[in-house]
Amino acid sequence: MPGAERDAVQLARAELAEAEEVLGPAHPHSVKLRITIADALNSAGRYAEELPLRERVLADLMKRHGAEHNDTAVAAHNYGFCLYRNDRPEEGIPYIERARRDIAPFVKPHGPALFFLCRNLSTVLQAAGRTADAIALLEEISDENRDLTVVEANALRGVRVTLADLYRQVTGPGAQRALAKGDALWQVIVRTQEEIAGPDDPQTLRDVNQFAVYYANTGRQRKALPLYRRALETRERVLGAEHPETLLSRSNLGICHAALNERESAARLFEPLYEQRARILGEEHEDTLDTLDRLAVCLYHLDRYQDAETHFAHLVVLREKLGGEDDLQRATYLHWLGWSQYHVHRYGPAIESLRACLTERARILGPHHADTVSARHDVGDFHQSRGEYDEAIPLLERALKDRVRILGPDDADTVNTRSVLAKALSGADRDEECADRRRENVESLERVHGPDAPETIKALLHLGYAEKNAYRCSDAAEAYSRALEAGERALGPEHADTVEARRCLAYRHMWAGRFDQARPLFEQVLDNFRRRHGDRDDNTLNIRWSLARCTDGSGRCEEALAEYRALLADAVRALPENSSIRKTLGADLSRDAPDAWRNRQVLEGRRLWQVALGAVIVAEVADQGHALDTLHSSRWLDAGSTADSVSRWWGIGSRRELLDSLERLEAVGHRGSFAPDLGHEPLAWDIARYANNVRDGATVGWLGESEAWELLDKITAMTVQTYDSWHAFLGDYLAGRQLWARLDPDDPGSWPLQHRRKVEAVQRLLDPANGRSVFNRAPWGAA
Repeated sequence: MPGAERDAVQLARAELAEAEEVLGPAHPHSVKLRITIADALNSAGRYAEELPLRERVLADLMKRHGAEHNDTAVAAHNYGFCLYRNDRPEEGIPYIERARRDIAPFVKPHGPALFFLCRNLSTVLQAAGRTADAIALLEEISDENRDLTVVEANALRGVRVTLADLYRQVTGPGAQRALAKGDALWQVIVRTQEEIAGPDDPQTLRDVNQFAVYYANTGRQRKALPLYRRALETRERVLGAEHPETLLSRSNLGICHAALNERESAARLFEPLYEQRARILGEEHEDTLDTLDRLAVCLYHLDRYQDAETHFAHLVVLREKLGGEDDLQRATYLHWLGWSQYHVHRYGPAIESLRACLTERARILGPHHADTVSARHDVGDFHQSRGEYDEAIPLLERALKDRVRILGPDDADTVNTRSVLAKALSGADRDEECADRRRENVESLERVHGPDAPETIKALLHLGYAEKNAYRCSDAAEAYSRALEAGERALGPEHADTVEARRCLAYRHMWAGRFDQARPLFEQVLDNFRRRHGDRDDNTLNIRWSLARCTDGSGRCEEALAEYRALLADAVRALPENSSIRKTLGADLSRDAPDAWRNRQVLEGRRLWQVALGAVIVAEVADQGHALDTLHSSRWLDAGSTADSVSRWWGIGSRRELLDSLERLEAVGHRGSFAPDLGHEPLAWDIARYANNVRDGATVGWLGESEAWELLDKITAMTVQTYDSWHAFLGDYLAGRQLWARLDPDDPGSWPLQHRRKVEAVQRLLDPANGRSVFNRAPWGAA
C-alpha cells in the first residue's frame, strides 16, 4: 500500500476508535468510517484485512435497517464480493444474489446499478465453476437496450468481451452453438464501436484485433487473418508504420500466418518487424526477442537452416546475458541451434549444442524432468540419425523409461521415443528388440486411436518390416495382413499405405512359396502402380518381376520364361544398365536354364534326405525364397543371384572352382582342425556345406542334374556311417560352427543373433510336431 493510502487508513482507524468510544460502535458515523477503511484496503488489495470490516458493516446495517434496505443490499454485495476475493466464492454467491434481489425495487430494471451488481455476480459464479450460470447472467445484462452513460457503455463492452470468452470455453454438445453466439457478440462489439467512433478509431482497431484473437484462440486462424490484416493496414495508414500498435498488428498477422503453416508469409512480416523493434526498442527488449524467436522458428521450418542457425546462436548469447546461467529459455534455443546446425551438416557443433541443452536442463530442472528427458531424447535421436547406435541406444532407453513414468506408455512423445529407439536397435542389428518396440507402439496406438487409425496402420507396417528383419516371417505376414485389412476399411484400397501393406504381404507369401495367395495381391498392386507410376517405372517393373516369379514358382517354366524375357526387354528400354532387374534377369537369361530348374519336383526318400543334408545352411532363412525339398535351391529361376551368393560367401566363381571345393570338403574339409577341441572330427560341418554347394551349383547351371546326384551319392555312405540321426548330425554341425565362430557353447546368451537364429531354426525343424519339416519328412539315411 502506498504511503499516502497507508496514512489515510491509519487516520481513519484512529478516527473510528474515537467515534466508537464517543458515539458507539453501531453509530452511523462509525459504520461509515468502517466502510471508508474497507474501501481503502480493497484498493490496496488487502482483502483479508477488509473482510471482517465488511462483515461488521453488514451486521450493523441489518440490525439498523433490516435485510431489504438499499444500504443493506449494497453491504451484502460488498461482503459477498470480498469473500470471493478471499478465495471463498461459493460462500459469497448467496450474499450477492440476495443483494440483487433486495436492490431491485430501488433502481431502474435496465440501469447501471443492477448491471454492475450482476456483472460482479457473474465473476463470482465463474470462480465457483458455475460457468453456465455466469453465461446466463451475462446474457441477461448484455442486451443493447440498457440505459447507460458512455462510461457505463464501456463497461457493457467489457461484459460482452467476457461473455464471448465464456462462450469460447463451452465444451460438449452445446459448444458449436455457444461459439456461434460468441461470433455474433464480437460482431456487435465491433459494430457498436464503429458507430460510436468510426472505423479508423484506435479503440475500434483494438476491438477488431481482439475479434481476430478470439477467432485464433478457437482454432479459426483463417477467419482471423482478414481481421488482423485490416487492423494492420489501417494502423499503418492512421498511426504510421512504426507506431507500437502497428508493430503489434504486424506481429499478430505473422503469428496467424505461421499457425496456418504459411511460413513464407510469416517470415516476410517477421523479418522487417525484427529490424524495426531492434532499432526502436533495442536488441534486448522482450518484444524484440519474441520476434526474433518467431522469425528463427519460421526460417527453420522453411529449411533455411543457415539463417535459422545465425538467429538461434544470437538468441543463445542474448539469453545468457539477460537470464544468466539458470535461464531455461537459453536451453530451448540451444535445442533449436543444435538441430539447425545438424541440417547444415555441422555435426560437431550440433551435438555440442544438443548436449549443452541436456546439461543445462538436467542442472536446472533435474535429470528426470520432462524437459530434461526431451533433451536426452534429442541427443539420442542425433546419434541414431548419424548411425552412432552404441551412443544412441542407452540415451533413448533411459528417455523411454522416463517418458513411460512421466507421460504414460501411450503418450505421443513416448511413442515417438520408442520409434526412434526401434530405429537405433535395427541399425545395431538388434532386430528382435526393434520388433518388440514396434509391437509396443502398435498396442499404444490401438489403445489411443483405435485399430483403424492412420497412425496405427503405419505402425503395423513398421512392425512388419521389423519382424521381417528379425526373420520372424509369420509375424511379419500377420502385421502386414492386419495393416491391409485396416487400410482397406479406413483409408480405402488405393491409399498409399494400403497399397504398401498389400505389396509387403504379397512378398511374404511369395518368399514363403504361397504363390496362389501372392498372385492376386501383386495383380492389384500392379494396377495401382501402373496408374501412379506408369508402365516404365522401376516400381511397376519390379511388381511384374514378382508376378513372373509366382508363375515360375507354380512350376509353369515356359510361361515364366516368356514373362521374364518380356520384362527384361521392357527393363532394357526403361531402366539404367545397373538396375537390379537388368543385372539379375540378364544373368538368368544369358545362359541355358538349368536342368534342376526345369525338372523341379518335391523329392522323397533318399533324394530328399540327401538335399536335406545342406538345409541347415539356410534353415533360418527358409522363408526367404529358399526351397529345402528340391535339388534346385531357389523357388524360382535364380541363377544370377545364386552365383553372386556363392562367390560372396564361399569364394567360388566357376564350375572348376566348385568341383575343387567339393573335392576338398569330401576329402579333408575343416573338420580336422576342430578335432583337438571336440575330441573327434565334426564331419557334419563339412557335409552340410558340401550338400548346400552341390544344390547351388545345380541352381546356377554349373552342374547337370545327374552329375549333382552323383556328387551327393559320394558322401552318403560316410555320413550314414558317422551319424545315426538328424539330432546327431545337426548337433555336430552346430558344435563345429561354434568353434568356427569362437563361441562359448555353455553361454548361449553371448551368442550373436545370427547363430541364435540358426539354433532356433534347427530346433523348430527337429520338432516332431512340425509336419512340414524336411528333417521329419526324410528319415535319417532314408533308403
